[in-house]
Amino acid sequence: FLKGGYLMVRFEDLVNDPVGHVKELYRYAGLQMSPKQESWVYNITHGKMPESRRFLPLSGDSRKIAQSWRQKLSFEKVRNLQKICEQEMHLFGYRTVHSEQEQQDMSLSLVSPDLNKN
Repeated sequence: FLKGGYLMVRFEDLVNDPVGHVKELYRYAGLQMSPKQESWVYNITHGKMPESRRFLPLSGDSRKIAQSWRQKLSFEKVRNLQKICEQEMHLFGYRTVHSEQEQQDMSLSLVSPDLNKN
């Protein structure tokens, strides 16, 4: 019933291609990004903003920020969360980890390709 009535945005997709996904959000809303906006999105998500101009404590390298939980949380907590959110993780294309080694292997992607492109 909502087909075509929304644009699904996963945080991981946004941080992997911030400018591309923000442009997609603008297009979906019938707007166009200016070059100045594109530059701002790039700078705020790649740690290129001077410390004095950052408006969020998480401004910086968005890819590293998005994956920081993999190093900070215990595998036990991650396993419990995966169990609670199993259906939602599957629905939104998230892969579960089955060991602490998988959790901390940053070369292992835990999301399926962008859901809007399928």
